[in-house]
Amino acid sequence: MAVEVATTLTKEDITFYLSVATTTLGIATFFVGYSQMKIASAKVRLDLYNKRFNVYVAALEYYKAMWNHPMNLMNLNQKAETFIKHYRESLFLFSKRDGIYETLTKIKDNGAVVTTSEEWKQDSSGLHSVDSLNALHTKSVTAKEKIGTDLQILEVQIAHYIDFRVVEGWALLGIPRWLKLMFRGNNNNPITKPAAK
Repeated sequence: MAVEVATTLTKEDITFYLSVATTTLGIATFFVGYSQMKIASAKVRLDLYNKRFNVYVAALEYYKAMWNHPMNLMNLNQKAETFIKHYRESLFLFSKRDGIYETLTKIKDNGAVVTTSEEWKQDSSGLHSVDSLNALHTKSVTAKEKIGTDLQILEVQIAHYIDFRVVEGWALLGIPRWLKLMFRGNNNNPITKPAAK
């Protein structure tokens, strides 16, 4: 004798199944939206990282162009132009308390001395005396040395900005970046270490 089970769906059953489906769809939508938010946030952070890193690269390329022998004035002027563009952008990319803009200003000013010296050397008009050329050459050599020192200072100042490990997306209930840096033992943390002068 077989027992037949009634399989009729009541109005309450249909409402229950629709509620479960709606809830499941809502949860899935939340996770898709949350993932999209993290991806977009990481993209913004990566773009900012690239802009900041390009400031450092421009300063380094400018410095390298000064040490090419024989110095190519056109190349030096191109690197100077690129550096100036990134120098101006740096005002908006970094915190003032880190001193990055001030260090870049020193590099810009010393770079102008080196560029002027090279322009005078390559000027064949004879307008510049030997004494003034020698004095400017001495200033140029000193300026190159200062730029080398300023680049080392810049590397310390900019390190926590171009640490690729901190390029991550926004996190709901996430650990703040400054707290991660503190526990990581990062000596370049602007909170635990004052900016170099």
